[in-house]
Amino acid sequence: MNVKSISVLHGAVKAFNSQVAGFEFRVSSFGSPDTVFEPRVGGGNFKLETLNSKLLNRRILALPLALLMVAMAACSKHEIPAVSSAAPVPVRLAPAVAEAAAGSVTAPGSVHAQREATLASRIMGQVLSTPVAAGSPVRKGQVLIVLDDRAVQGQVAQARGALGQAQAALALATTNLERFKELQAKEAASQLELDMATMQYEQAKGAVEQAAGAVGAASSMLDDAVIKAPFAGRVIEVMPKPGDMAAPGFPLVRLEDASRRQLWVDVAESDLAAVKTATDASCDFPSAGLAGPTACTVAEVVAASNPMSRTVTVKLDLPDQAGLSAGMFGRAAFTVEGGPSRVMVPEAAVVERGQLAMAFTVEDGKAVMRPLRLGARAGGRVEVVSGLEEGAQVVAEGAALLAHGTPVEVR
Repeated sequence: MNVKSISVLHGAVKAFNSQVAGFEFRVSSFGSPDTVFEPRVGGGNFKLETLNSKLLNRRILALPLALLMVAMAACSKHEIPAVSSAAPVPVRLAPAVAEAAAGSVTAPGSVHAQREATLASRIMGQVLSTPVAAGSPVRKGQVLIVLDDRAVQGQVAQARGALGQAQAALALATTNLERFKELQAKEAASQLELDMATMQYEQAKGAVEQAAGAVGAASSMLDDAVIKAPFAGRVIEVMPKPGDMAAPGFPLVRLEDASRRQLWVDVAESDLAAVKTATDASCDFPSAGLAGPTACTVAEVVAASNPMSRTVTVKLDLPDQAGLSAGMFGRAAFTVEGGPSRVMVPEAAVVERGQLAMAFTVEDGKAVMRPLRLGARAGGRVEVVSGLEEGAQVVAEGAALLAHGTPVEVR
């Protein structure tokens, strides 16, 4: 306690003495109702059981508490540091090193099948059946949709009838042409008659070809009444239900080749040159539940950019693995040469408590907390964006046991 504190206490005592200076009292038991006060009035003494004895007793009892509060207030400006008796925590140090890091370009995208097809019909007809459902694996040539083909069958029959008529007309024209040739040779028919027979033959021949084409077209439309898988894969979506009316060009089934998948990402135009020269690429799928990023290779860079987003689509081939489906979100990271250096520390040196990441250095035998802002993690090391400088010695073993000011012993 300093001189100022002592003077404050002295003043409090003098104030109390001034309040009780006019009384002489005796106490049979301190603070009891038997307390008798004898005021000095004009030098004479007389005895009085004071009516204010309880009030004065309260003042007397409050004195120690008042003195204690004054002492605490006086001493609060001069705190005495606590002496820690905890044993030092053994720790090992490791340096924060600067590493020349390759740059990275990250782009978001979606998973696509390497081969996809949207199947439609070229005829109008009612949907009779859909033998497959979304997610069903299919083989090449398997029936997917069956349409009502009765109208098409009628068209095929008409075309075949017309072909038969044209063939009969061609046979007659051929016979007439041969006859007129013989007559012309005997000078029994004029040249005009021979020319007319030749024209009728050519017309009949063309009619046969036209009718044969109509039969082929009608037959192909009959084939379109049954939608089949053009390749082996998996059904993504079946649009119509039995009873719906299918129209030419109306999508019916979406099919994908599930054996190979790609990640299509949108790369900013400013990063395209770096992506084209990237040394490698990795793809990450947060919702797929995979162990970590997977290696992928650039398969195609679309030549044209999107004028709305100013991005270019880059397609990357993915390895065969389960858990990926079309439309799933993914990210691609392209490693680019010539990136800036970064400060790296061992992952064990980083302590995360709530939302705060920190590391500890040692000064004068005590731990010093250093708040950090972290970057990428790779190979058991963590990038320190801010909070440490190159060469700083951080606690690499025992960091989880430390707090700011904890005594440590470096081993």
